[in-house]
Amino acid sequence: MFKEYPRPARLTQLLLATGFLSFGAAWLASPDHLATLFSREQPAAVYPIVTLALSFLGIQALAFGIFALVLRFSSATFAAFGIAMLPLFLADYWLYQVTGAFNEMALVHIGGLSAMLAMCTHGFRVMREREQAIEELGLNPF
Repeated sequence: MFKEYPRPARLTQLLLATGFLSFGAAWLASPDHLATLFSREQPAAVYPIVTLALSFLGIQALAFGIFALVLRFSSATFAAFGIAMLPLFLADYWLYQVTGAFNEMALVHIGGLSAMLAMCTHGFRVMREREQAIEELGLNPF
């Protein structure tokens, strides 16, 4: 009956992967340009740790994107992805509000994270409905 994920959940999974991979690729392709675009001042001049934090944004995004491509998503996977993104909101807050290292372009990153968090919520709901339907039929989902 259920051969593969329903289209909405699979599409949500692919959109998550695309978002993370494109963001990570942009940071790897042009880290200096993006650091200048996102930073109020030369980050290393104010806080040396900021340069390292900016570098890890791209690496983290690529890791998330690769996992989103290769994992078999369930409702728990969508929930885990959403929970794993929450510290990134704190990092953006710290870089924007506390250190003043990020300028208003950080809001673009926060917007992207918010969209991906909404996708995780949507994917969780869709997959939870699917898992409940499978349970009602007495089938093994995996």
